[in-house]
Amino acid sequence: MSCRCPPTASKKHSMSDPSEVAAASAARVWISEEVDVWLPADVVHRTKHHVDVIMSDTRVRKTLSLANVVVVPRNPPALEGTHDLVTLQFLDEPNILHNLKIRYEHGEIYTNTGPILIAINPWKTLDIYSTDYIELYDASNLDKEPGSLPPHVYAVADASYRAMLRDSKDQSILVSGESGAGKTETTKFLMRFLAYVSSSRSQNVTSRMLHVKDAVTEEKVLDSNPLLEAFGNAKTLRNDNSSRFGKYIDLHFGHDGALLGGAIQTYLLEKARVVQQAAGERNFHIFYQLITGLSLLDSSFKGKLDLDSDTEQYRYLMHSSNGESTIDDDKGFARTLKALDSVGITAEERDNILTVVAGILHLGNVEVSGGQGDQKEQAFGLLDHDAPTHVCSLLQVGRDALELALCRRRIVATADDQYDVALSRMQANHTRDALAKALYTRLFSFLVMRVNASLNPGMKAKRTLKTSVLDIFGFEFFDQEYAAADEHCDGDGDGDGDGDGDGDGDENDVEGSTGAFEQFCINYANEKLQQYFVEFVFKLEQAEYIAEGIDWQQVEQLSLLSSSNASQVGFSDNRASIELIEAKPKGILAILNEECILPSGGSDQDFARKVREKCEGFPCFFAPKLQTDSFTVKHYAGEVR
Repeated sequence: MSCRCPPTASKKHSMSDPSEVAAASAARVWISEEVDVWLPADVVHRTKHHVDVIMSDTRVRKTLSLANVVVVPRNPPALEGTHDLVTLQFLDEPNILHNLKIRYEHGEIYTNTGPILIAINPWKTLDIYSTDYIELYDASNLDKEPGSLPPHVYAVADASYRAMLRDSKDQSILVSGESGAGKTETTKFLMRFLAYVSSSRSQNVTSRMLHVKDAVTEEKVLDSNPLLEAFGNAKTLRNDNSSRFGKYIDLHFGHDGALLGGAIQTYLLEKARVVQQAAGERNFHIFYQLITGLSLLDSSFKGKLDLDSDTEQYRYLMHSSNGESTIDDDKGFARTLKALDSVGITAEERDNILTVVAGILHLGNVEVSGGQGDQKEQAFGLLDHDAPTHVCSLLQVGRDALELALCRRRIVATADDQYDVALSRMQANHTRDALAKALYTRLFSFLVMRVNASLNPGMKAKRTLKTSVLDIFGFEFFDQEYAAADEHCDGDGDGDGDGDGDGDGDENDVEGSTGAFEQFCINYANEKLQQYFVEFVFKLEQAEYIAEGIDWQQVEQLSLLSSSNASQVGFSDNRASIELIEAKPKGILAILNEECILPSGGSDQDFARKVREKCEGFPCFFAPKLQTDSFTVKHYAGEVR
């Protein structure tokens, strides 16, 4: 989306032209002649069907048909650049974007809209997060009213902390935005502020040191970030440290304000990334950290892992990005090892964790024999090279058991009747990838469990207050998103690619699909959050205005021709998108569930056909005529095929 505006310091005009004189006292407006582009202008004359304007950037006079353009009022100059959007006279897309643009150009990346903080990623390090800034926004250190300082993420954290202690009620902070918006860093700033102020404010040192073994609670909470980032974050097209999972963090406090512990819930780990990455992206950080940081490990343990320093030697890493990056894997691995120790992972457990990581890398290099190179031919067994040997040694399984798991599918007809069916080479390769994803998912879950055990010992037995931070994945829209190897169903409905005849091993699974199932789930979650945002910010405000007798005008798109003096707010409700996804029995999820429980496991083509047939009446659904195996969902943030 672009909002073209004249330069901040524009050249003054003499107003010798009569149209210039008229523009000086004319209505200030935004003009949209093409989608997502708003240009500033001044109205000099208008009729029922046309409007004459002078464009602010070029000073060119135009006569525009109201049937072909969108015209909305522009805020007075005195309101532009305000730190709180609720003070704007007109609160709509072009005016919001323009206000944010003005603040961003002046180095202000934060803007309030009532209790909500809008942040624009500066794509550079700013010196506004130091301890000095924490103390500045810590309300206990202020001689003035809270909220008198400029908008800042620390102000949000402090408001939540003060409300929790003042009202003795749990608080929640939601961090949301598109992929690459800076949610991961924002969450870390929130946790750092809360950990610092709880420590500095606590007057009960004994309470603050409760439940601490190898490190203070604050350090454990903060060290959980680099640990989960190593195993759950990756370089994407949007940024170098993108969270590929959602997390809900509970920070538990005593009634004196001391931080006592915490707990973390995770959602939708992007396990498909383990086996395949889009062009220009990387696998999870830990794989590269382990390879580049081998010097930090004991020599005998390094020999056991038997890893090559060249990432191109591993199928699961060979397509990774080698372009410009801010990632330092050596330093990252050192932080990961420190974090493992901080949260109570023993040396033996650490070695076991890294052994599984290495085993997954070697598993990706396992190849299946059979046929004359035809992927549809039956898989006979594993090719005799180093990879199977390394996998069996690291994962402590026998070669026969590994071969049986990859090349055969066991069907249980009855309790006493079961038999094995040979897989094709392609199916065996996808089964290998499904195993790698399942291993990594279990490993990630184990780490989260150990982090929680470290942060939350005996916490259930104590009455505490809590502030929760939800760091949810952003809306994703990529022109060429990679296809997940475990596609849309797997026979047992859990999406892990281990079912039968499930679309995770046939000739129709093609790289380069626009949208994967995990991306669909991420966007669905963001649709629900957007709906909550609309309910909270607009609909509840509207109800309050009406209850108080304040004139309120709800419009989908404001018009210049509206002469009402009512408070005007334009917004769109995304319920139609949500109904397309979750409606029963014709919603996408209902159709997906139906396809997954079929005895045959279903297929991508059947699923697409059923969706196209049953969902064509939904306004947010589009089915291209020439591509019969695909469909498009019109999300609030964009269309995704």
